[in-house]
Amino acid sequence: MANFTEKGHAKNVANLGTLITFTTGFGAGYNPSKNSISLAALNTLKEEAKKNLTEVNTHYTNWIVAAEAQQSMFAKLNGHLTRIVNAVENCEVPPAVIANAKALNKKLQGSNSRKTQEVVAPVGEAAPETASKTYSTSRQSQDSRLENLEKLVQLLSEQPGYAPNEPDLKVSALQSLLADFKTKNEAVKNAQMLLSNARISRNKTFYNTESGLVKVAADVKKYVKSVYGAIAPEFKQVSGLSFTHLRH
Repeated sequence: MANFTEKGHAKNVANLGTLITFTTGFGAGYNPSKNSISLAALNTLKEEAKKNLTEVNTHYTNWIVAAEAQQSMFAKLNGHLTRIVNAVENCEVPPAVIANAKALNKKLQGSNSRKTQEVVAPVGEAAPETASKTYSTSRQSQDSRLENLEKLVQLLSEQPGYAPNEPDLKVSALQSLLADFKTKNEAVKNAQMLLSNARISRNKTFYNTESGLVKVAADVKKYVKSVYGAIAPEFKQVSGLSFTHLRH
């Protein structure tokens, strides 16, 4: 899997590092009374921002791995379902059970299965927020399929006459399959929750209107301008550094 970097957020951190380099170079001339823009505070902020980016990227990768594992199971499900329904028709079960099994199979193999293939956006330069929004949209269809699979397994587990000889079609095997689906489904939800929380922490560090990276960088520029003047080379060094609000 390719490494993912949130370029916009990472650029803010890189530019903060450059800003710190310039202000450090000013020596004794950079001596603000405002603690939040002191060199010590700026370096602390940079390290916290870097930590936030690492956490977001780590949880994003973990979410992708969990979602791909879930997709892989769903991708193999339809063929297995066809075999299950054929097994039901060849076992000693009431016609109503066969009809119910076919109806559940139709729901499981319906249009929702196509959406499942769209869960994971390409890894690379696409924003992970976009990928997780795609997942949030399709997750309902996955939860629906899981619910119908559980209904099918429950239906067959209540039929003494459903006793295929094939090991992977037996009730015990289907119950294990269902448990595996549930585990992978919960893993994806948990991974997405951790990713969402990591983004919240990142956004507070970067974009809080009082103490965020973007606000602090603007305050540094104002201080340098007040010390050296608007046309001074010192101010020109820092004024061209871009810090962008990316609230997502």
